[in-house]
Order: sequence, then structure tokens, then C-alpha cells
Amino acid sequence: MASFKQYTLNNGNKRWKFQAYLGTHPVKGIPIKTTRSGFKSKKDAQNYIEIKHFKHLLPHIDLSALNIEDVNQIKKIIREAELR
Repeated sequence: MASFKQYTLNNGNKRWKFQAYLGTHPVKGIPIKTTRSGFKSKKDAQNYIEIKHFKHLLPHIDLSALNIEDVNQIKKIIREAELR
């Protein structure tokens, strides 16, 4: 769950920001929420959320070198697992 909003900088450039729920902390049981801004496109913000969500689900994997194809493959695997 995420909400996106476009805003305008003082110089007239437009940027995107979001607020998102990433899940529940596995030990503390509290919700994990994040807010980030400064994305040049909505798609950039969506990709950032997906990578952060995967990092929450798969904390032992280094996600820093992932490209969009890797993200899409991981999304497919997670969706298939959730359908079972």
C-alpha cells in the first residue's frame, strides 16, 4: 500500500513523493512505514518501494546491484508463492 503525490519545486521542476507501508517488523511486531521524496518519475518511486519491500522480505540478500529485470523476476516469484 502506497500513496503517491507529485509536487513542484521552487525552480518549477516536478518531483514525486510517496508514503508506504512495507510490512510488520518480524521481531517487534510493529508496522514498518516509510516516506521518501525527490523522485523524477512515479515509476522511479514505485521501483524504490518494490526494492525496499523485497529487502524487508529477504533481509539476507544484497539488493544493491539489482536492475529492473531482477526486480520483476522477484515480484513474479513472490506472487506465485502468495498464490499457493
